[in-house]
Amino acid sequence: MTAMRKIPATIFVFAFCFAVFGQDSLCPTISVAGPAEVVMPKENLNFTATVDGEIGNLELKYFWSVDKGKIIEGQGTMVVTIGEVPLDSTLTAIVEIKGLPDDCPKTASGTMVTPHG
Repeated sequence: MTAMRKIPATIFVFAFCFAVFGQDSLCPTISVAGPAEVVMPKENLNFTATVDGEIGNLELKYFWSVDKGKIIEGQGTMVVTIGEVPLDSTLTAIVEIKGLPDDCPKTASGTMVTPHG
């Protein structure tokens, strides 16, 4: 009889651990990538947000911000174009993605060093 009581308790503990600790594995991974090549001075820069993992039918919305330069186009999309970037500086592009489950991370950033003038 004691062995029969241990089985439901073991199942309960396993289910609890999966619900608490397995939650993050259900969240997609967000990343931001900048230009793959060196850009010339005064050239616009593109940053791309990627969402890897199961997102099903979620309607995602992308909100970009930059610490230097100006967003020229792409606000609200996966790819943003940034212009007016100062030479010889470090630029960080941040994306916040709305529409992901509440307990999942929603932001990512990419950084690049701009060329000398």
